Amino acid sequence: MMKTFIAKYLPSIYRLVGVAIFSVIVSQLDLKMLFKAAEASNKHLLSVGVLIMVGVTVVKTLRWSRLLKQQNISVKALKLVRIQYIGNFIGFITPGRIGELAKVFYVKGKSHGFDYMGCIVSVIADRIIDIATLSLIAVVGILFIFNEHVVMIMMAILFLVLIIAMSYFYRQAVVDYFVKVINRIIIKFVRNKNKIEASNIVSNLRNIKKTGILNVLFYNVLAWALFYILIYLIARSCNITIDVFYLAVAISSAMLLSMIPITVAGVGIRDLVLIYFFGRVGISSEMAVLYSFMYMFIFLLVPSFIGFAMYLVQRLQS
Repeated sequence: MMKTFIAKYLPSIYRLVGVAIFSVIVSQLDLKMLFKAAEASNKHLLSVGVLIMVGVTVVKTLRWSRLLKQQNISVKALKLVRIQYIGNFIGFITPGRIGELAKVFYVKGKSHGFDYMGCIVSVIADRIIDIATLSLIAVVGILFIFNEHVVMIMMAILFLVLIIAMSYFYRQAVVDYFVKVINRIIIKFVRNKNKIEASNIVSNLRNIKKTGILNVLFYNVLAWALFYILIYLIARSCNITIDVFYLAVAISSAMLLSMIPITVAGVGIRDLVLIYFFGRVGISSEMAVLYSFMYMFIFLLVPSFIGFAMYLVQRLQS
């Protein structure tokens, strides 16, 4: 009985850790200073930021479409953008954004030459590329900026281990855990009772052509270039003066650590990481939390709201 209870509720309890951390952080803040800083933020720059975020989503969708084509799956661009936004919404409400795999369900009804396994592999590969990019920037940045701090070097090693772990995704034993999670999502959203095998994912990943990877990398560089321009724009809108490279390392680190399934939408973990990084360059905790909120608003809440609206439309049409 106790084991069943733990297995059922422990993951949910874990995700409250981030909320608890955020509560402690808020209790230590000068809320008047925080609200005053929020009121003084540049709303016009934030509006521009929302538009740039739409551009980031479109470019990432183009990157995903290239991965789909590697699996001989063709979907019209506008429909794929809609599916991407729906994936953003479902990913927002699931730990580690694993819910983005539900995009397979929507591609299934919109594609020509649908390949069930190939679509799953495209979503997984798309996610791996994002994690690898963040890990690379975080590792290089931390080693460059904090090379005199043993603790930060240990964090860099931790990120490096993450990269190595992702590279070993091709190995059967590492894939097994992810496959169990994927199968649960497939049964719930894709409504396919035929479970996949880890060997099938590995095989399809290895079938991605090297020439196709170049197109994927082009869109990946473009998407992340827009992303890092946007995070600096958010800083300027909050009247925060900070080095661009330092900010990129801070955000990359915060995003990676936010993937740990002990929080909801990175709340608490992201704030804690940003407070540390910003504090090292003389920026107050209040400004760090304000930045974290603005980041969450533009990168998570707005895309998720759009995705939720598209999700409802999709449900009404089906």
